[in-house]
Amino acid sequence: MNKTQINSLRDFAIEHSPRAKDVRNQANLLGGEADYYRALAFAAVMVRAKPGTTASEFAASNLLETVCLLYAELEEPISHATRKRLLKRLVNEAKELCAITNHTIPWLTDLPDIQASEPDDDDVARTPTPPATAQLHTRPIAGRLLTTNEAAEALGYKPQTLRKWASEDSGPIRPVQQERGSHLRWSGDEILALMSRK
Repeated sequence: MNKTQINSLRDFAIEHSPRAKDVRNQANLLGGEADYYRALAFAAVMVRAKPGTTASEFAASNLLETVCLLYAELEEPISHATRKRLLKRLVNEAKELCAITNHTIPWLTDLPDIQASEPDDDDVARTPTPPATAQLHTRPIAGRLLTTNEAAEALGYKPQTLRKWASEDSGPIRPVQQERGSHLRWSGDEILALMSRK
């Protein structure tokens, strides 16, 4: 997939996300292309945090976030395996948005469906951990109580870090449920708020 196709998918996603349209309309106020893509990625995350998000807005935010992750490789190179996985994700998310909106992108329909696959061991060794926002596309966290593992994954921390926050009452967020003998639960809304401050 070439840059023109990726940019066309970016624009397709923006058309189905009012928050991303606002970012595009204010692009001239941003510092440059890197700031523009950071603002688009933030808009994508915040769309999923908003109550009442429509299916098309949600799908558009997933697609837009993946485009932004692919753009990020211009600032910091990513491995071939990671780029391949992001392109697979991009195609599948674009097809999902097309299905929801009854839109057809001729060149996209010619591409085969791509299933997520486990990376090879050597890919894992070379692949950097993606940013926390990249991991949110699989399941929305707004309005949910998350396990410690889910919360740690969303924030990009180890579960032990969140357990330490809970036991020492020292972290930027606190668990919602912390009864003796029960598992910790973390507010998805507080996690999204914390991510927006990072």
